[in-house]
Amino acid sequence: MELLYNLEPTGWSRNFDDEEVDDLEFQEPEPIKFETVLDGSLNASLLLVAAKPAAACLLHAQFPNKTKIASINIPEIHNKKKSTSSKNVVNGVDLNDNSCTLYKDASNESRLLLICHIEVPADRASEFSKVVLSNVNAADVVVFDTLLDWKYNATAPERAAPPFLRKLETDITREDKSKQDGFAYLESPNLIDSLGAAIISRRQMFKLACRVYVSLEASRILDVDTIIAFEAGLKHVTRQETKGATLALYKQLLSSMQSRRPSPLFL
Repeated sequence: MELLYNLEPTGWSRNFDDEEVDDLEFQEPEPIKFETVLDGSLNASLLLVAAKPAAACLLHAQFPNKTKIASINIPEIHNKKKSTSSKNVVNGVDLNDNSCTLYKDASNESRLLLICHIEVPADRASEFSKVVLSNVNAADVVVFDTLLDWKYNATAPERAAPPFLRKLETDITREDKSKQDGFAYLESPNLIDSLGAAIISRRQMFKLACRVYVSLEASRILDVDTIIAFEAGLKHVTRQETKGATLALYKQLLSSMQSRRPSPLFL
């Protein structure tokens, strides 16, 4: 009698033994490391955070006189070989350093700057924010973040383009009249993700002051307009004029960072 079906195993059947091996090989990532040269807790009246490369350019250019006091390393990123064997130094800063660095502002020692040359991965952002905010006791936190233009849903029919600034705030910041700055809130249903979202969420959870300034970033190329848009927000929170002679430095920093930026085809 001829069989109407094939008794041979099919090539697409699941191999549970292989799946068990894969489960055994999975390892939790190493903890994020906070390394400081100072003893005791770090206190600040204001912590400024550069969450994206454009914001890093802003803080490096506006605060040239600063002292490194700590590094925050994500092991799987920090341990990778750098893109070049030599340092890429601009304005005294090595842009090939793939850690996030905490600085003390020389002109105001109660003000700290956290500058990231890398974008903190979304799956590590919550732990990263917990590590930073557990080690730094800041009365107020202001984050400078960006949003790609193709992700922005405008309420107006016109397509938005840089320069462009919106904000998000914790409840306690919104209720404080002394902190009002006149900038529009980021409209629903727009969202930020990764480090900026993790920091403001944690500050909101503990009912602490925090604001995120969001600058629109062109998806094709990171340009200087994205950085310039941040200046008005920085001027408000620091209560001081931004340095006007920094356009050339912005461009120099950007040209060094753009080689490290992902291709928009993969965003």
